[in-house]
Amino acid sequence: MLLGYAPVVFLIWQAARRRKNWARWVLCILIAIQLSALYRWTVLSKYLTPLGQGLLIGQDVVLTFALYLSFTGNARAWFGRSAKLES
Repeated sequence: MLLGYAPVVFLIWQAARRRKNWARWVLCILIAIQLSALYRWTVLSKYLTPLGQGLLIGQDVVLTFALYLSFTGNARAWFGRSAKLES
């Protein structure tokens, strides 16, 4: 199970610490795929407890907010500065 999260942790590390723009875009695609599976989760969530349903909804809200923040505000300057430093 931990090996499944290793690529995501690596991408987050590349985007956050190494300022790699490609990692941000790969994370964007992965998050978009996960959010597009929201319908599947709503079908499965009828078998979950209310706590489990709340956690699924909370996870999608946090992912949406993270995706929004990674392309707005200071994120532009963060990744723009790295492009200038590497040149």
